[in-house]
Amino acid sequence: MTESASVEQMLILFIDLIRCDPLENGNTIEWLEERLEEIQSAKTPEQLKIAEQKVHLIGMGSPSDCDIYPDPRTGFSETLANYRLSELAKRIAEAKKEGNYPRSIKPTLTTNIEEFYNCKDIGDKIFIAEYPNTPIEILEQLVTDENVAVRAGVAKNPRTTTDLLRILSNDKSIEVKKCVAMHLNTPMDALPKLSDEGQIRDVDRFYVSDGYNRFSIPSDEVEMLLYIAQRPDVSATILEQLSHDKSPSIRNRVSYNHNTPPKVLERLARDEDYDVRFGVAENPNTPTETLERLAKDKDHAVRYCVAKNHNTPPKVLERLARDEDSDVREGVAGNPNTPTEILERLARDKDYDVRFGVARNHNAPPETLERLARDKESSVRSDVAKNYNTSTEALERLARDEDYTVRYCVAKNPNTPPKVLERLSSDEESGVRRNIARNHNTPPAILERLARDEDSWVRRGVAKNPNTPPAILERLARDEDSWVRRGVAKNPNTPPAILERLLVDKNRYVKFYVASNPSVSNQILKNLARDEDEHVRYYVAENPSISKEVLSILSQDKCWRVRNNITMNPAYESSL
Repeated sequence: MTESASVEQMLILFIDLIRCDPLENGNTIEWLEERLEEIQSAKTPEQLKIAEQKVHLIGMGSPSDCDIYPDPRTGFSETLANYRLSELAKRIAEAKKEGNYPRSIKPTLTTNIEEFYNCKDIGDKIFIAEYPNTPIEILEQLVTDENVAVRAGVAKNPRTTTDLLRILSNDKSIEVKKCVAMHLNTPMDALPKLSDEGQIRDVDRFYVSDGYNRFSIPSDEVEMLLYIAQRPDVSATILEQLSHDKSPSIRNRVSYNHNTPPKVLERLARDEDYDVRFGVAENPNTPTETLERLAKDKDHAVRYCVAKNHNTPPKVLERLARDEDSDVREGVAGNPNTPTEILERLARDKDYDVRFGVARNHNAPPETLERLARDKESSVRSDVAKNYNTSTEALERLARDEDYTVRYCVAKNPNTPPKVLERLSSDEESGVRRNIARNHNTPPAILERLARDEDSWVRRGVAKNPNTPPAILERLARDEDSWVRRGVAKNPNTPPAILERLLVDKNRYVKFYVASNPSVSNQILKNLARDEDEHVRYYVAENPSISKEVLSILSQDKCWRVRNNITMNPAYESSL
């Protein structure tokens, strides 16, 4: 097995693993599936390397932890990632051998409330403390736990009540206090306790070294104040106090906060630290007069933020559009309030990043986009292809572009005319055909042909398209690829008769999607609410079309995760 194939196989196993556990975020699953699609469709070694690097983001954190962090802005360790994926594949293989697969083998999952009281593993306690559906009575027990990480977990939990946060605000651990400071349910009168006004900080920052570089990190007290300063509900009074803090980092957070009063922003605009002025320039509530002064700031990063600010007046944008720094001109190019005549001039800018900014500006006029559709840079043409203001004529020309990414973006644009979609549906690149299959404006005749495409991901796109006719969904419901059948099960327009047949599909995930499909009949939901598989019942609990009768059945479910999940369903509140 090649290295790339092993990464691909481990990624498939990883997707299967977390699909077994409905506690995981559905967006995470979609992200993983997109990464797998990129690996499978990679045409060159460079494309494959980029796709695999994205997959390696799974390797963030401890190898023994199954949480994933699909954040492309975060760095990663490739060695750790490979080790973690290998260990995960090994554990899944062992579970299969023992007959315990498919099921979640995540070590920190506790299946019922009773298990908590006998829980000896600290990892289990931390997970329960942070898990959003943990019952309040358990959080009340954990709030006094002797372990700091457990108490901090309660302070992070989005369902932790105001009363519990008041208790935790007096915790002896600064780590717990930092989590309370960040929690949106923390009442304002608890925040002064956290800030310890009048306390003298001996050190604002500590310095550490990895042997090559020296890094500064804020002290615990400063870090806690940073959390308070960035809270979206913090009062103007507290922001006023923090704006005088000696730490530039704290003043910076105040400068970004949308609740900071205009007078405070006016004063911070003269701050000696450019990061503070940077925040003021980006704040949507900064007064026009302040923005005008910051547009002349000596630091180009500050001027760039003024150029991006939607409240910057046209006369200021006009001056910044002639700025010597290309980043500043790019900021003007991307500003939705930039006048048409300025965008037209910037479309001829010598710097392609500036032209790129105009191309992705949704207020750019069709005539300007027409010019950029002939740009020598493919990235500029790609963004023209994405832009909803791009004319039909420009889209037709871009559909013939020699660059794959340009045609890919044309296929994705909801304004692309049917005749162009028709031509692109036969594109040699499967990625282009996939976007045609997903495009909600693709005519049924084209979807009919794509439903027979050799690429299973193309057929999957057809299966998920809400405009796919029932006859095509009927055929795709028998597709050999389980992900295609899952797409049919997930499609809200799939007829009830097809959904009923998919209930006996050999792939259990198909059944999960049927259980959450709003088109499934009430009688089927009643039957699924008593299914022996708790994961099926979990998906029933989140069905938007659930009836009061089914809600009543699930409210008595033996699995506390199912009972808690119905409280997240919008239909639950309306049934009360």
